[in-house]
Amino acid sequence: MLHPDIGDITDGNDGSCVVEVTVGAARVLLTGDIESRGERRLAERGYLKRTELVFVPHHGSSTSSTAAFVAELQPQFAVVAAGYGNRWGFPKEDVINRCRRRVRQSPIPPCKEHCSDWFVRGAA
Repeated sequence: MLHPDIGDITDGNDGSCVVEVTVGAARVLLTGDIESRGERRLAERGYLKRTELVFVPHHGSSTSSTAAFVAELQPQFAVVAAGYGNRWGFPKEDVINRCRRRVRQSPIPPCKEHCSDWFVRGAA
């Protein structure tokens, strides 16, 4: 578990657990609902490094997945778990665009109209 550290004073979404799962050389980052402040904490602690798969924080909210966060991770795949037609409009288009610019696989068409979850792959 990468976040929160023991003794961290966290509240709200930034108190979410962030877990790294490593299988062989593959790294998966499970981010919970952290927002930009939680992302900065991970960066300050040196936890942001290239990853194969990231679960996009906070369902693709504009309060997370900052350009710096996505650039540090350089994910091969990014998954956004967000219910279709949810009342918050997640995932936000700016988050999807940031992820599409940084992930390391070839593009696939968006499935917002047809899928309950997004699986984002960007240009190689």
